[in-house]
Amino acid sequence: MPKYRLYLDTSVFGALFDTEAPARVALTRVILRALRGGAFATYVGVPVLEEIGRAPRALRSPLEQAVADVGPTVLEEDEVSARLTEAYLTAGVLGRPSRNDARHIALASVAGVDGLVSWNFRHMVNLEKKRRVHEVNLRHGFPLIDIISPQEVPRE
Repeated sequence: MPKYRLYLDTSVFGALFDTEAPARVALTRVILRALRGGAFATYVGVPVLEEIGRAPRALRSPLEQAVADVGPTVLEEDEVSARLTEAYLTAGVLGRPSRNDARHIALASVAGVDGLVSWNFRHMVNLEKKRRVHEVNLRHGFPLIDIISPQEVPRE
């Protein structure tokens, strides 16, 4: 069976530094260790690198190292992903302030990955958002994408 192809958004790496949720930190470490071990093909998009670049100075280097340790393929934006991002925003899937979340979903959808992994339950990992993303993807000729939390990443 081929490896799952997973896109990791910035929240997955940021969770390593969450001081209020030790269980989330521990699970994130387990998942990232599996990814470093080659259990899955991993991807991040340019928005991940941009968001990390805007992180507080004390966190920036450790976040960059966490990404480097996983060794993901970096997905560049193009006209197709930009149009899909706009389609999500126009359809009201996400509001304009959540443009980067739409960019993550568009990049993952255009790349045809199996799943987008995120700790962002408000804007991505929830039934209503997934349903609306699927509607836009189908309307624009893209496959459905599983938007999952790290809790749903297979660990066997």
